[in-house]
Amino acid sequence: MKDKDPAVEAWAATNSLGYKIGETYKCFTGEFTLQHLCLLEATLAPFGLFQSKNTHILYALPLDVEDGQPMICGLTVEDHGVTRQWTDMLHYRFRPEAGAKYRHYKGSLYQVSALALCPSKCILHPAVMEGRPKFQSVVVYYPVPGDYPVWVRPIDSFMETVMVQRFRKEE
Repeated sequence: MKDKDPAVEAWAATNSLGYKIGETYKCFTGEFTLQHLCLLEATLAPFGLFQSKNTHILYALPLDVEDGQPMICGLTVEDHGVTRQWTDMLHYRFRPEAGAKYRHYKGSLYQVSALALCPSKCILHPAVMEGRPKFQSVVVYYPVPGDYPVWVRPIDSFMETVMVQRFRKEE
């Protein structure tokens, strides 16, 4: 019997949380429209790509369900510092382009859906949080052809150079 793929199981669980693409969700900091359901690449945690109705900034936020109702968690900062960070990210020279396709070093092809901001506390270990901005720039991307899942990954991790062994001995 073949083992189940954890990413497939996490994707199915994310899709069963009750969130609906295109719907608006209210949070104490404003209203946000769900654009995509996603998985955080490092942990397979369920995330959503939300667009702020007030600022048009895109946020990658962790998803949760409380009392059977969908809720947005993780957004706890005022927009005054976020707007500058959003603008800086969009003008960063070495950022992925939304709509562009990228090949992973293992051979799979992915397309970038969007760039977004994610609360640092949701993707960074507490030990490395000091001195970091409250939000991290992330890439939202999916495999081509676009089956499943949609992934969220920090931009630095997405754009890093990976040293790989060109040839590996077969056992």
